Amino acid sequence: MVVVPDLEKTPLGARFRYLRKRQGLTIPDLERRTGISHGTISRLERGNAAVNMAAVGKLMAYFGKDWAEACPEVKHPADLLVPVTDFGSWLRNFRIRRGLQQVELAGILGVSKVSVCRYERNRSRPSAKITERLRKVFKLNGERDRFLDSKP
Repeated sequence: MVVVPDLEKTPLGARFRYLRKRQGLTIPDLERRTGISHGTISRLERGNAAVNMAAVGKLMAYFGKDWAEACPEVKHPADLLVPVTDFGSWLRNFRIRRGLQQVELAGILGVSKVSVCRYERNRSRPSAKITERLRKVFKLNGERDRFLDSKP
């Protein structure tokens, strides 16, 4: 039997552990299903801050709608990791929600990984051409892409 924690007071890693156990999965089971290493899953569940954010995004995608239950205080669990306050945090949050690494997003946009890193740190902004590619590839519109229109 899985004990249901007070989720609003529970660290993110413990929420992953709760969802994994609720589905009756071991860490090796989750590793096989997601491609995320045993060590990474274990570090995440223990709350190790050095965990790969792309792995967090992949786990969020794997658990899908169960995240709404595990994170009742936010619209999306990625908001716990990267609160959206500006373009850079929006882009990083957006990338994590999709389980993408910087290099993967860079390939999709046709830019270098360094460019994505600079965008996420608000050191530069994508050109109009790259912004339009981001909108088109991910079908962005309305509230979801409000940061694309804002000036740095």
